[in-house]
Amino acid sequence: MFGHKDLSQLRDSSLKMQGWIRKQTFSPGNEKVLRRFSSWEVAELIFQVNQNTFRGRLVAEPGLPGGEIEADGRQRWFSLEEVNEMRRKMKINRKSLLPERPKGKRAIRAAVANFKGGAGKSTVALHFAHAAALDGYRVLTIDFDPQATLSHSMGLA
Repeated sequence: MFGHKDLSQLRDSSLKMQGWIRKQTFSPGNEKVLRRFSSWEVAELIFQVNQNTFRGRLVAEPGLPGGEIEADGRQRWFSLEEVNEMRRKMKINRKSLLPERPKGKRAIRAAVANFKGGAGKSTVALHFAHAAALDGYRVLTIDFDPQATLSHSMGLA
């Protein structure tokens, strides 16, 4: 039978392991940092335009963010904030790159639910939120999971 001393040692060991996992998972500031996106990813995957069109637009419109250029000058990297700023300022074929909500319509609400535990609901919700944010939507996630899996995955817990 376990005694108080054994449980205390298990708790200490568990906290030590959690700290180690957090160090491996998060950046040095103990905070998750979103990676930067290459100019190819921004052009082809996010804006869905030819990379040459995208590069030409960056040169033609000096008010657009220039991103971070590698030392050898061969690649540009953009933060999500820069991508969203370009989304607000650029138009391709006279069409805005921001997703629009028709006037008078309420915001879209989506729920990921299942009565079975361990079915991947938090993972699906996390990836859905990330995909929507990359598509330019404003996203709010509410985590009703008592284990706060979604909140922890976003670096909030």
